[in-house]
Amino acid sequence: MKRRVVITGMGAVSPNGVGNAAFSEAILKGKSGIRRITRFDPSDIQVQIAGEVVGFDELAWVDKRERKHVSRVLPLALAAATEALSTAGIDTASLPLEKKRRFGVILGSGGGSQEFTEEQYRLFFHQQYKQMSLFCVPTGVMGTLSSELSVRFGLRGPSHVCDDRLHLLDRRLRIFSQTNTGWEARHGVERRGGRSHLAGYCERLHPDEDSH
Repeated sequence: MKRRVVITGMGAVSPNGVGNAAFSEAILKGKSGIRRITRFDPSDIQVQIAGEVVGFDELAWVDKRERKHVSRVLPLALAAATEALSTAGIDTASLPLEKKRRFGVILGSGGGSQEFTEEQYRLFFHQQYKQMSLFCVPTGVMGTLSSELSVRFGLRGPSHVCDDRLHLLDRRLRIFSQTNTGWEARHGVERRGGRSHLAGYCERLHPDEDSH
């Protein structure tokens, strides 16, 4: 007999609304989250708009001393996951160990930590070595994100990051059909707001005639 899958909770941290209520209201009103980039000066890039999450307090989710060692996607993911678990009525701290072992974290992201890696390269090439993070390598690896969520919520089930949505769907189906996983915290998280990332896309979309 095939196992059925249901969605029991949802959390949203998006450019057009932080939290389910704000996100839903924006969708119903047709409110866009696209605006001029504010997290860096985009004046030398052809495309100067993006979907930035604004009005979000990162320090409500990570300690100030910890913030320099993690990408912005971590507090974004923590906020969304916390709301999803809350609306699902799940208190992970009260779950017995056996249920925590059946609770997986599957996350979809194509390059969520790139802005963090970009900053580490900037510090390196400016020889500001003492300002670089000790966690420049693990934080830049996408697989760290799902592990971070597992640790924060004390979950012991499968932990995985997929780089696209179809892969994510396939991975979820395989985990549910081939393991005894009973619950899953599924997330999609991106922070593709780095200068290099955006400039690269712009070059692909608007190549100069001399570009190859």
